[in-house]
Amino acid sequence: MAEETTTEETTEEAPNEETTEQGKGSKEAVLADLARERKNRQAAESRLAELEAELQKNREDAMSEQEKALEKAKREAAEAAKAEVTAAATRRLFAAEVRIAAAGKVIDPDLFADAEVAQRLLGFDEIPTTDDGDIDSKAVEKAVSELLTKKPHLAARRGGGGAGGPQGTPVGSASDVNSWLRRQAGRA
Repeated sequence: MAEETTTEETTEEAPNEETTEQGKGSKEAVLADLARERKNRQAAESRLAELEAELQKNREDAMSEQEKALEKAKREAAEAAKAEVTAAATRRLFAAEVRIAAAGKVIDPDLFADAEVAQRLLGFDEIPTTDDGDIDSKAVEKAVSELLTKKPHLAARRGGGGAGGPQGTPVGSASDVNSWLRRQAGRA
């Protein structure tokens, strides 16, 4: 069979006598040569794929049951490792997406640093993704807003100078956290 292919390829690859006589390098001749080469390349690639599939089948037929089981186990292990790496990356991306959505809205955005904690707090059974496989940022933002509605004590305090101590009191001012705690304990 290999001899037949070689004979066919040599006859197809031989330059067309008409194009060489009429003028080397004419646009039509070059385009015809390119089309012929493209057709030959596609046929060769197709044949290569067939031969590779046949070789793989022959290898599998020659394998003992033990070797087949070993190859299957290797494939499954590689697929499992790939799935594990993908899942870990998805969890990290989800945690980052939640921290972004919670920034400035939640007292402590690091509350969502762990993807599993964030997932439970936001009420997701699984990490929300779009059809493309990306993290669904709209669903995450909506879940953060719903969480803050249900648990307003997690919301960032607004007022009196921005971020800082209780009720938005700036840390380091005359009424910092220690002073506030003393007042609450009745010692101030």
